[in-house]
Amino acid sequence: MIFASALLIEPGLCFLGAGDPNRLSWGILIQSGQAHGLRGWWHACFPGMLLAATCLGLVLLASDADGPDERV
Repeated sequence: MIFASALLIEPGLCFLGAGDPNRLSWGILIQSGQAHGLRGWWHACFPGMLLAATCLGLVLLASDADGPDERV
């Protein structure tokens, strides 16, 4: 759960301009895709979807590592 949070914080800071512009990051990709607007929407959409899918996968993996849910 903490790793997924860190995975969201780093691209967020890079998107806001607090990251290193010479290092490739999902935040940098989303920020550069924002300049394309509606003509190149996929430049920002696909890195954002991959970031969300990765974080969701990590959260689901962490919740499954705790053990099966006894209430079901």
